[in-house]
Amino acid sequence: MAVAVLSIVPSFHLSAQDTSAIDRGVRIGIVYRPGVRPGLVMLPRKGMGLDSVRAMVARDLDYSDRFEVITLPGGDSIRLATSPTSPRATGTRRSGSTTAATGGAQARSTLNYPLYQALGADFALDITAAGDTTIATLHDIAAAGIRRTVRANLPRPGDPDFRMAVHRLADQALQAAIGTPGIAATRVLFVREGKVYQIDEDGADQKLVSSTDRQAMSPAWGADGRHFAYM
Repeated sequence: MAVAVLSIVPSFHLSAQDTSAIDRGVRIGIVYRPGVRPGLVMLPRKGMGLDSVRAMVARDLDYSDRFEVITLPGGDSIRLATSPTSPRATGTRRSGSTTAATGGAQARSTLNYPLYQALGADFALDITAAGDTTIATLHDIAAAGIRRTVRANLPRPGDPDFRMAVHRLADQALQAAIGTPGIAATRVLFVREGKVYQIDEDGADQKLVSSTDRQAMSPAWGADGRHFAYM
């Protein structure tokens, strides 16, 4: 019985196998080093009908990722004010403006700057009311003075525009501190189960904004930031 043996020889030279590691892409991350982000503290006030405003502004500034938000100890261990000093003060105020910048000893009589500096704060934000006006006062701890005062006439809680007005107040406070605008006054459109929803930047006030009788996709805001379209 004859046996045929078939041998296949490649027509090219075999190269050595590639044993190098497989490139699995580039991993990108962010590492914050201590001292990179300025420390910010919300002054511990209650009442004036502004508790929800303070909570929203504090959350917006925390979510902005621009500050190391400092949590104060509870109880009466924090003394907000120091004894008044000489009435010398410097500052400017423009008539009719929603913001004003002041400084000097005027602020030193109203805030315990050494205490907050010891806690690692660069800024302190105080939210108070004068009549129907909400006042956000940003203190520069190192300078021991007021950097900016922002005044706003906020709608009543429950008003459809209330939350966005508070978000804008937080954005103004952020810009006063670091010079760049915030994004708290932002609404996001997203699709879930074929329907378009709108939600605030902080994850609140979600609502259905598309028709319920058809599939929706690819929502996009218009240039005015108020109208939107979807397919």
